[in-house]
Amino acid sequence: MNYQRFLALLPVYILFTATFALAGFSKLIEPGVPQWFSDQFGKTFLAQFPGLWLSFYSIALLESLAAVLFVVSLVKGESLRPGNTTILNGGLLVSALVFCQLGFGLRLVNEFTGAFNLFMYTVGTAVAYMYVVFVTKKEPLANSQD
Repeated sequence: MNYQRFLALLPVYILFTATFALAGFSKLIEPGVPQWFSDQFGKTFLAQFPGLWLSFYSIALLESLAAVLFVVSLVKGESLRPGNTTILNGGLLVSALVFCQLGFGLRLVNEFTGAFNLFMYTVGTAVAYMYVVFVTKKEPLANSQD
């Protein structure tokens, strides 16, 4: 087991878990679609298809799923072993999808600054993914020959 690898990935776990657990679970706890969401997206095509309820709760469920994937990866100890970070990578993929979904919504209502910020969050998630791949790459065998 490699505790240095664990410590190198701990900030990724903390940042993404906190971000998505707080956002996703708070949306699921509050009943119904908030008024601000209806006000912001009620005049877009999202109100008709897929509907504001489904739009809002798909965001909440994906945010919660991302948080759960990070916690499961941490509990399974994926960061302690080289190579296999399937669940952590899945969490990062879901995170990127959420950021794209949020960015699309903001672009749809002409909130260009917020959409750009979410684009940068998506880029940051891609950088985090590359960092995870770099940190968790399989260690070469001591006596291997090419």
